Amino acid sequence: MVQAYEPAPADFFRPATLEDLERIAELEAAGYPPDEAASRERLEYRLRNAGEQFLTAVRPSAAAGSADGSRELIGFVCGTLSCASKLTEESMAVHEPEGDLLAIHSVCVDAAHRRRGVASRLLRAYLSYVQGTTPGLREVRLICKEKLIPLYAGAGFKMVGPSDVVHGKDSWFEMRWAPGARRVAAESGAAASTAHPAPAAKDEAGGSQQAQQPGDDDDDEYLEMPETQHIILQPEFLDTAQELRAHYDQRVGNPLKTTSDRFVWDHWHVPGQYNLMRTPADNFFPRKLYDRLEDALVEYGERELGCRGISPIWLSYYVHGHRQGWHSDAPHGPFAFVLSLTRWEERRFSGGETMLLQPWVLDYWRHFDPAKGTETPQLMTLVPPRFNQLTVFDGRIPHAVQPVEGTHDPSEARIVLHGWFTQPAPFFAGSLSEEAATPALNACLDGLYAVVGTLPPAVGVVSLRLHVAGDTGRVADLRWLANTLVARPQAGEDPEDVCGATLATIAEHLLAATFPPSADGGDTHITLPFIFE
Repeated sequence: MVQAYEPAPADFFRPATLEDLERIAELEAAGYPPDEAASRERLEYRLRNAGEQFLTAVRPSAAAGSADGSRELIGFVCGTLSCASKLTEESMAVHEPEGDLLAIHSVCVDAAHRRRGVASRLLRAYLSYVQGTTPGLREVRLICKEKLIPLYAGAGFKMVGPSDVVHGKDSWFEMRWAPGARRVAAESGAAASTAHPAPAAKDEAGGSQQAQQPGDDDDDEYLEMPETQHIILQPEFLDTAQELRAHYDQRVGNPLKTTSDRFVWDHWHVPGQYNLMRTPADNFFPRKLYDRLEDALVEYGERELGCRGISPIWLSYYVHGHRQGWHSDAPHGPFAFVLSLTRWEERRFSGGETMLLQPWVLDYWRHFDPAKGTETPQLMTLVPPRFNQLTVFDGRIPHAVQPVEGTHDPSEARIVLHGWFTQPAPFFAGSLSEEAATPALNACLDGLYAVVGTLPPAVGVVSLRLHVAGDTGRVADLRWLANTLVARPQAGEDPEDVCGATLATIAEHLLAATFPPSADGGDTHITLPFIFE
């Protein structure tokens, strides 16, 4: 279970006030060249006239510490209303309170907090906020450069097309978002989130009106959040698959040969639930062949899932009448696996697929539509056990094996190796030792857990790998490995937003972590699994 420490402030996003003006102007000025930044007067005009379309991001002040609860304003989004149908320099120059089109001008985040998902979360919070403060809102629009289209698409914006606004050598694109539109689950942790301006139109406040874009610095990047993935297929997994199958065929191939090799099977029969033949794989295969199998699975678990161990491996075969009923393997490990030795393309039976319930079925009534019928393909996923394919899946998902019908011959059966990836735990590779890296990692995780403890609950496993630069100790890259996160049902909470907020919080804190530089200047890779229960 993820530990929660002192909660983070509940008002992480809050409306702007005139008291914030100096800090907002400071962020604006720091983000752009003087001829591109909105003036202090222009920002004051927006605050006074369009305050209900202005939102800020705040967090505990690092300088003040936690003793007095001081907070630092680290970002803001602002916009104005217009009666126009699209964005032009003129329509963005003034605020028309009766308008139903909201033009976003600035999405701005302090440089010290970029590349941590703040801009994306702030933007999504802003869209929710303005729906409450602007009852007649029809749509929200902005203009951006081509490389930032994925950032806004991640918050639910759709492409309109090239903008009529012309500024500099780069093309600008107009995007729109409408209340009630389906929000995209994957958030991007914006790298630079200060807005970059479009051409200026003078307004009555004396400043330049500019549509500004986050992350327009060529050195900046944004980090995409991973989608939830309950099934992973890895074809051609094992270089010794043919040898394993050959050994199996040798031991079961001649039914008239009555040697001890044939008397190793347990007929596992639980009425109404399980019916198959199984045996421990380490007792069936030669030791060297088994060790190569086990090593390949352990190495894959460490590299791709953040799991340091596996359960004992079973070898099973299914002939006519064999099956597994619906069940869940949550207690055994976060990920189940099936490695097939079945000659699937040459099979002489029907059935034998692994069946997994579609995740939406577990939250059936949230998605129920009385106007639509539902059949098997919509309710479950069927995974054929193709030869040498490794199937990894979320063991919490109810699953089964389709009844096999046709053959009674073990050499023509559904033949699989199966078990669970276990022991999710951090591990370290590279120049920094675990002892040297742990204090900095724990300091980062304390803050991360504190914020996660304030978020709506989600359950599942999130695994990732940090690339720590040896010369600076800073995080150079974050690679997502696995994500089975799902939201627990909560009234009024969008499940996609719940998972997105958790992932963005993880990315935000880990990208800000600072480790000791390594003595030899070499890099370090840290694999971290997070278990949410």
